[in-house]
Amino acid sequence: MIIRTLICLILLSTSIYSSTLWADWKTEREALDKHYVLHPFRLFYTLEGKNALSQPNQIDQNKNGTPDFIETVAHKLQFAYQVYTQSFGLIDPLLSPRFKNKISLIDIHFIYLKGNGNSGDGIHKLNYKIINGKPKTSLIITLSAILRPENLTPEHELFHSFQYGYSLFKNSWYLEGSARWSEYIFKDNTGSQKKLPKNIQELDEILSKAYGAKYFWRRLAYLCDTDNRSYAPPKNVSQGHIKKLYPDIDFKIYGYGFMKKLFENLTKMDHLVTKKRGFKPYHWRESQKKSSVNNKYILLALEQTIKAVGYKKDQEMQAFLIVLKNYLKQIDKDNSKDLTEYLEDIGTPYQDYYRDGEHIFSRNIWDMFYFDNRLFIGAGNSANRGPSPNSGPVPIISYKPNDKRFKQEGMVDDEKINLFRQIGKTLYIPGEDATENHQFSNFYRRKLNASWQKYRNLPNGLHTFDINGFDKKLFAALGTPKGAGVAISQDKGNSWKVQHLGSRQRAFDLLQIDNHFYAFKQFLPRKKRDKLTPKEQENYFSVAEYKNGHFKGRPDLTRKILFPDTNLSSRKTLHLNRSLSVQNKAVYIGANYFSKTFGVYVAGSLAKDRTKVKRIKLPHNYQPRDILVRGKTIYILCSKEEEQEFRNIVLKANLHKPTHAIELFHFMSSAFARSFEKISGDFYFGLGYNVKSQRKWSVEEINPETGKLLRVKKPL
Repeated sequence: MIIRTLICLILLSTSIYSSTLWADWKTEREALDKHYVLHPFRLFYTLEGKNALSQPNQIDQNKNGTPDFIETVAHKLQFAYQVYTQSFGLIDPLLSPRFKNKISLIDIHFIYLKGNGNSGDGIHKLNYKIINGKPKTSLIITLSAILRPENLTPEHELFHSFQYGYSLFKNSWYLEGSARWSEYIFKDNTGSQKKLPKNIQELDEILSKAYGAKYFWRRLAYLCDTDNRSYAPPKNVSQGHIKKLYPDIDFKIYGYGFMKKLFENLTKMDHLVTKKRGFKPYHWRESQKKSSVNNKYILLALEQTIKAVGYKKDQEMQAFLIVLKNYLKQIDKDNSKDLTEYLEDIGTPYQDYYRDGEHIFSRNIWDMFYFDNRLFIGAGNSANRGPSPNSGPVPIISYKPNDKRFKQEGMVDDEKINLFRQIGKTLYIPGEDATENHQFSNFYRRKLNASWQKYRNLPNGLHTFDINGFDKKLFAALGTPKGAGVAISQDKGNSWKVQHLGSRQRAFDLLQIDNHFYAFKQFLPRKKRDKLTPKEQENYFSVAEYKNGHFKGRPDLTRKILFPDTNLSSRKTLHLNRSLSVQNKAVYIGANYFSKTFGVYVAGSLAKDRTKVKRIKLPHNYQPRDILVRGKTIYILCSKEEEQEFRNIVLKANLHKPTHAIELFHFMSSAFARSFEKISGDFYFGLGYNVKSQRKWSVEEINPETGKLLRVKKPL
C-alpha cells in the first residue's frame, strides 16, 4: 500500500508539473499583444518584455504600424504556401483528411527561443487577448523573435505542417532531413549530396540522424527527379515580388514529384499502422509518432515511391534498392514484441533515501541479483564529481516478489553498491569506495537465511571493484594508492595479503576461464601509455594470470584479443563491464571506461597461443547495459535512444555458439533500463540515467524516472 501510494504521488506530481508547463506555455503566447494577418497565417508578436522582437526586427520603414520584418516573414510564408500547393500540388494541411474541418488557420508565434523555430502537429485554440470574439483552432509554428529576415526557418517549419497533413510519422531522419531538402526551393542551386548507403550499417546510420539526413534526401530527389529540375512559380505572383523576397531564387529543385508521391505513400502507411497496432485514427501518442518501429513503414513507402516514379538507371540506385530490401528483411526478422503496455511499476526503492534534485541520480539501479528468495538492488554514486557525488552510505534494499514489498536489510559504509557477486551459497558486495578513511576497504557478505556482515580488513584499498573465488581462496580486485592490486585470502576473507599489479591502473574484474583465473585492469589509451616511465612501459599489462600462488602479467592479452572484431580507438581507455564467470567461460561487456559500452563478448580460453574470444553480433546502435546467463542462454539487455525516450531491448544468444543475438522483446521508457534480472520467468528492470558531462550538468538533465523498478510477467 505504501509503494502504491508513492507511485500515485509521483504520477500526481508529474501531472501537476506538466499542467503547469502547459499553462505557462499557453499564457505566454496568449499575452502576445500585436498581430498581423495574411491568409491563412496570423502572426503574433510583441515589442516589449522578454519576448520582444529584436531592435532590427522592430524597424517600420513604411510607417504602416507593422514592423517590416513581420511583413516580410508573412509574405515569405504565403509564397512558400503557394509553392507547396500550386507548384508542387501538395495537399493544403488545412484541407487534409487529418485537419479538415478541425483547423482553419496557421498561427505564427514570435517569442524568445534558444533555436530558430519549431512547429507542432497539435490542434490548439488559444484565447488571444488582442483578438475579440470566439477563439479559432489552428496549427502553431513558433519562431525566434531575433530571427534574421533572410533565414529560411519559416519555410522549413511550414514544410513540416504539410508533412503533418499527410502523415503522423515524426522520425527525425525523415521529418528533418526532407525538410532541409525543401530549403533549396528558395535558393539557388540544389544543395550538396552524398552517395546512397552501400550497406545495412550505412543505412542504419542515416536512420539515427536528424538534419544530417539532408544529403540522403537530396541524393534520392536527384536520382528520382522527373521534373527536369525546375518548377513553375505560383500564378498571380510577380517576379519582382518573388525576387524581393528571395534574391537568389532560381526555381530549380530536384524531385518535388518524388516527394509528393512519398507523402501519398506515407499516408497509406499511416492507415496501415493505425489499423495494425490498434491506434485511434489521428490520435497517436508522441512516442508512437517517433518510435523506431515506424522506420519499417517509412522505408516501405520509400521503396514503393522509388519504383513508382522511376529513377536514373545507374548502379548506385540499384545497389541501394538491394540494401533497402535486405534492411526490411532484417527488420522483419529482428522485430520483437513491444511490451510497453504490459510493464508493471513495482516502485522506486531508493526514493525515500535520495529524495529530490541532483540526488535522484543516486537512485540509478546499477545491479540487481536474486538470492535467497529476494531481489537485491544496488544504488548510490562513488564519483567525485556531480551530480550527487559520493552519496554513501547506501542502504541494502531487497524486494520479495511473493510479499511484493521492499525491505532495508542493512547499510554499506561505501558510496555505491555497484555489484553483487555470488560465491557458493554466499552473496558478496565489494566495497567500491569507503566512506571511512582508506587505511582499509570493505566487503560485505550474506549467507542463506542470515543477515549482512561487514568486513573492514582489505589493506590500503581505496576501492574494491570485484570479489571472486578460485582454488578454495577468496580474491578481491583493488585500486590502491600504489595502483592496481589483488588481495588474496586463504581463510574465507578474515585476513588478506595484497599483490600489487603495477602503477597507474586499477584491478576491476576477476574471472575464471577454462580452469584458469585472471585479474583484469583497464587498457590505457596510447597517450597515457606514452607518459609511462621506461620501467613502467616494460612492465605494462592489462591482464594478469594467477599461477603458483601469485599473479603474473600477460602483456600478450591485448585489447584486440579481449575485444575482437571491434573498431577500437587507441585514444580511449577500455575495460570489462558487468563481467560474469559461467560454466568455465567469461561473458562481459566492453566499455569506454565507465561510459559508453560497445559490445558483448564470450571468452572460452585465454591460454597462450590458443585464445578463444567471440563477439556477439548486435544490431547497430544497440548499447549493451547488462547480461544474465541461464543454462546455455545469454540474455542481453540493450538500449537505444530514440528521440526523447529509450527503446530497451532484451536479446538472447547461445553461450556455446556466441555468434549473433536474437531480439525477444522490447519496451519504451523515458529513462533507460540499466540492469535486469529474471525470476521464475518474470523479468525485472532497474531504470537509470546518465548526464552528458560530470563537469557541466544541470538538475533538469536527470530523468525523474531514474531508479524505478519495472516488471514484465513471463514475456517468453
